Amino acid sequence: MTKTTFIIVLGSVILVGGYFLLRDGYQSPTPPSNQGLIAPQTPPEQQGSQPSTKAITVIGAEFSFSPATLTMKAGERTRVTFINNGQAIHNWTIEQQAAGRRTIATRTIGAGESDTVEFSLPAGTYTYFCSVAGHREQGMVGTLKVE
Repeated sequence: MTKTTFIIVLGSVILVGGYFLLRDGYQSPTPPSNQGLIAPQTPPEQQGSQPSTKAITVIGAEFSFSPATLTMKAGERTRVTFINNGQAIHNWTIEQQAAGRRTIATRTIGAGESDTVEFSLPAGTYTYFCSVAGHREQGMVGTLKVE
C-alpha cells in the first residue's frame, strides 16, 4: 500500500466516522438505570410510623371527570393521579378560594398522559375542574367532599 493510498483511506475513515458521530448530534452516554434492582424494604416495625396516603385516580376527557364526586377525610394526605383520556389538553384543579387561596393542580397534560398531585385539606366541600379555557364552562367540573 502506498503512502498516498494510506492517506486517502485514513481520511475517508475519519470523514465517515465523523459523519456518523455528528449526524444526529452527539449525546453523552446515559448512566445505567436502576431498573431490575430490588428496592430496600422497610422493616415491619417502621411501617406503622409512616403516614398513609390515600390514592385516588381521576380520568378526564371531553368534557367530564370520572368519578365526578370524590370523598376524603379531613387532614388525610391524598394522592390524586389524573389521567387524560381525551383528545384535548386537560388538567385537574381545585378551586383556589375554597382551598385557602393556594393552588392545588396537576400540570396541563396531553392525550394519554397522566400527572399526580398530593395534598391534604380541612373539612368542606370543594369544586375541582379543568382550568383550560372553556372546559369548566362545558361541564368539566366535579365535587370533592372532605369529611
